[in-house]
Amino acid sequence: MLPATIFTPQLLSELKSNCQFEESKNQNEDFIEWRQKEAITKSIRQNLHVIFRVERATIEKYQKQFQQISNYSLACLLKWKESELLSFAELTLQKSLLFVSDEVTKFAQKLYYLFKFAQKQISNLQTLSFLDFAKQYIHLVKEKKSSIELLDKRYKTGISKLEKANEQVNFLQQELLRLQPELVRTSLETTVLMSTIERETIEIENAREVVAANEFKANEAATKAQSLKAECEREVAEAIPALEAAIDALQVLNQTDISLLKTIRVPPNGVRLLTKEK
Repeated sequence: MLPATIFTPQLLSELKSNCQFEESKNQNEDFIEWRQKEAITKSIRQNLHVIFRVERATIEKYQKQFQQISNYSLACLLKWKESELLSFAELTLQKSLLFVSDEVTKFAQKLYYLFKFAQKQISNLQTLSFLDFAKQYIHLVKEKKSSIELLDKRYKTGISKLEKANEQVNFLQQELLRLQPELVRTSLETTVLMSTIERETIEIENAREVVAANEFKANEAATKAQSLKAECEREVAEAIPALEAAIDALQVLNQTDISLLKTIRVPPNGVRLLTKEK
């Protein structure tokens, strides 16, 4: 009989509507309720199958609270055979979809032998822990698979980038081959242009030297002209008073004096003496 505490009024009402049982007019209400629960229990046993996997210590813990819990125990894992544990391991590995069908049996055997080795090292390791051991193994395989898939994705991404880079390098190499004649022509033109520039540079240097020499000569001529100009200005300055005196003398002369001078064929002694002194 199932514990009465699991039946709520609402649940009991739903179960009554789905379960069929015989009622008698002479039966009291308590007996009818008991028969209803018995029919519900029978129906649950026939239609509901729930499997709980618990440790032996857990069963002993709830043994006092649920005295009939041992009656619902279906199997004791401590008494499982090796073939049964291997079958369970194979089923668990197949459900995980992480292993190839041909290798499931081999992995299950290795997993079982590894667990037996751990059981020898740990004295209180129960056979029931093999279930957790198998699930934990699958969990680790999933994590490792995820990390490997991530690395594989990064590797493929890197390979893809390298392939693209290789394609670009090949394209650039083809472009270089295509442009090679033009590059050679441009190089030759550049060489000719550099030669022309060097030749013109030499000519310009020579012309600059000639210009510098001409400039030096021009500076010398300018210096001489400046000296000559200064000397002329000095002589002009000296001649101006004589010129002014001559002009003044001319202004004093008249027509009679000029006629007199024309009649004198030989200058007087005083004039000749003055001319000789000058």
